[in-house]
Amino acid sequence: MLRSTTATIASAVDLLQRSMGEMTVPAAVLHVQKNQDILLSWHGGQAQDTEAVFSIASITKPLVCLAAARMLEHGEIGLDDPVIRYFPEFGKAGKARVTLRHLFTHSSGLPDFLPNNNLLRRNKAPLSEYFRETCAVPLKFRPGTDSSYQSMGILTLSMVMEKVRQTSTGEILEEEVFRPASLRATSLVWSDEFVGKFCKPTPTEDVEGSWVWNTSYWRNLGAPWGGAFSTAPDIAKILEVLLQDGLCDGRRILQSHMVRDVLLNHTVLFPDMNPVVARRFGWGLGWSIVKSGRELHGGSGNFGALTPIGAFGHSGATGTICWADPKTGFSMVLLTNGKMPHVRQVLRRCCDIISELGRIPRTITS
Repeated sequence: MLRSTTATIASAVDLLQRSMGEMTVPAAVLHVQKNQDILLSWHGGQAQDTEAVFSIASITKPLVCLAAARMLEHGEIGLDDPVIRYFPEFGKAGKARVTLRHLFTHSSGLPDFLPNNNLLRRNKAPLSEYFRETCAVPLKFRPGTDSSYQSMGILTLSMVMEKVRQTSTGEILEEEVFRPASLRATSLVWSDEFVGKFCKPTPTEDVEGSWVWNTSYWRNLGAPWGGAFSTAPDIAKILEVLLQDGLCDGRRILQSHMVRDVLLNHTVLFPDMNPVVARRFGWGLGWSIVKSGRELHGGSGNFGALTPIGAFGHSGATGTICWADPKTGFSMVLLTNGKMPHVRQVLRRCCDIISELGRIPRTITS
């Protein structure tokens, strides 16, 4: 029998408060919705209110992909366009067959981070230098035959977007996602408006590059794979756009057919995909699709064991996670600035606790 709504919410809040006491999670905001009704909006620790701003790390990726999906819809780019159509130099080291679909779905064979990633960060390299290195790096496998989380694939997608629009990825996000969805405090680069609202990431030793999160270099780099800032209500609004068939407050943000493509599991569509991989992992256009195996895999590695199969979402290395279930209209956003690896267990356990609310068949008011 399911626990009562009040008990379930209390369990989630208690988990976060205990984690704050142990300094695993200095700050957190938890936002839960069902069918556009807010079930829970809670903040604690260093977060002074539910509008606290966090570094969302890899949740940046599906936001960039959503802007790219709008460009697909406009006909500015094509899902099966080869990257070399935009950047001939990208074809080095056997990458001529990589398409935009491969970049969206983490099936390109590009690495997550470059071999000299830490050196690039220490030298405060611009994004153009990361891309130049990406053009030279060999693939880990033939495109469309495997799935491997690839931050450099999202960088490459953003470079294509910039080549077409002749402007920055941050500007494209503002025009195609943030402004149309009326997001209040979301940006790819730092804004002085975040001062006093920002819960800075906790430095950790075992997450590559974590030292850089609180530097001015990283805050202003605009890394499309993990540099954005946002709030829990803003992320919840993005999830709601996809749950509401592309609508936001009655205004259409994305056409119905594009919403279906965004949430479709493209991993199973590649004819040469390893069948074992196809059973274990699912990727839409930038969103992880929860599968029954729930193996640790990049942006999906922090989902709980009870997160609904078929839900879409993403997580970030700064202790952030979001997901939504199209079958029930239920969504959850948890933003923290927690300490890895301990915060990973907090995220998973919180997902499991909150998943119970999504299975309660009546409207909840709390």
